[in-house]
Amino acid sequence: MHDEPWEAVDWSAIPGPPTYRPEAVVAALRAMLSPKGTGWAAPATMMRSAAGNDHGGTIYPAGVAATAAMLEIIDVHPGDARRAALAVLLDWWAFEPEPGYKEYLAENNLPVDLVLAIQGMILAASSMLERVASDPRDAVAGRLAAELMLCAHHGWGTIVHDGENRHRAG
Repeated sequence: MHDEPWEAVDWSAIPGPPTYRPEAVVAALRAMLSPKGTGWAAPATMMRSAAGNDHGGTIYPAGVAATAAMLEIIDVHPGDARRAALAVLLDWWAFEPEPGYKEYLAENNLPVDLVLAIQGMILAASSMLERVASDPRDAVAGRLAAELMLCAHHGWGTIVHDGENRHRAG
């Protein structure tokens, strides 16, 4: 039995470059649920490095399933877990797909466009993100959720400036 829906994902079935380590994605998601680390042990850093190349600014195909998992975390895990997941999704907005993985074949042999899949999931979660954005109990998560929605509506990699944050043009 799995406590979180993402624990049932076969992360090893998701394609990726030689640097992709499926077990690292699961470890990053688990760390998000009780974020305590700093630096390389911080859950957001762990996720950016597990489902992508944090220094290279790229996302691996696992980022699609990780986005679904992080949206679930944002929905049901308030506090630090929610803020960490929102921060990763905002960081990824300025990333590009790992070379050779902009489009990949999913387990069902259907093509998946990495950017469109992530953007589509975020747009589909608009009502949940609006709820988080308007929750006065966590102004930081609210600001991050509002910024993520703004980014999603403007398109991948566009500059969105909310007075504090800026994301590059694609």
